[in-house]
Amino acid sequence: MFKNSDAVRLGKARKVAENLAKKYIIKGAIGVVFLGAIARGYFDKYADVDVIIIKSKKSKIPNEHKDYFNKEGFELDYWVVNYEDLLASKWDMEARWAYSQSVIYRDTNGMVRKLLKRKVPLKKSEKKQLLIDNTVQSEWYINELTRSWTARSNMGSAHSMFLYGVDNFFDALFVLNNQLIPAKKWKFYLAQRLRWLPKGFSKKLKEVYRVNNFSRAELEQRKQAFMYLWKQFLPKVEKEVGMKFAEFTALV
Repeated sequence: MFKNSDAVRLGKARKVAENLAKKYIIKGAIGVVFLGAIARGYFDKYADVDVIIIKSKKSKIPNEHKDYFNKEGFELDYWVVNYEDLLASKWDMEARWAYSQSVIYRDTNGMVRKLLKRKVPLKKSEKKQLLIDNTVQSEWYINELTRSWTARSNMGSAHSMFLYGVDNFFDALFVLNNQLIPAKKWKFYLAQRLRWLPKGFSKKLKEVYRVNNFSRAELEQRKQAFMYLWKQFLPKVEKEVGMKFAEFTALV
């Protein structure tokens, strides 16, 4: 994923995760899941070791969450959680995305795999609503809210609306590409690697983010760059949801 990934450090980090997992497997854990860097296959000095230990509610293994640096110098962040609680709870988008990037290290009777299959995937009805909401919100922030703050003579606030609009646009792009929406810290990086992107995405994105001063002229330049991308994206959304923009705007 990253050029500066350290294969030796990744191997050591994986060993730290496996050693922790084995202790809980001996105690009777149902499953173990590796998240984050070791699951994605890279490791650098900023990465930590994320492990989820899944147990039965009847188990004597205590529920806990620990985050600390171990003796090898790795930040080890792990949770011990009940299978029944994971099954009954509603998973937010960030959790689902994290588990979609995971590696199952231990899975007794296939229970963990069944859990992830049930909880993680993007559902068709959910996809439609996310596309509608984020497409409408992106245009609203970029055009309507910038207009209102300009009328109030507060250009700083007008420019800041772009951060919200672009964030909604990214969310819609991920969903349009049949992907879950990543954690915020990954969104910008991964958005540029989606299978389908509007023509000129990277170039126009630089123009969207370029701010030298909070002027009306720069605001218009940013809007033009954004709408160049948004207008390519809109027909695909309309086709996906089976409605024109004017129709689904009324639903938000």
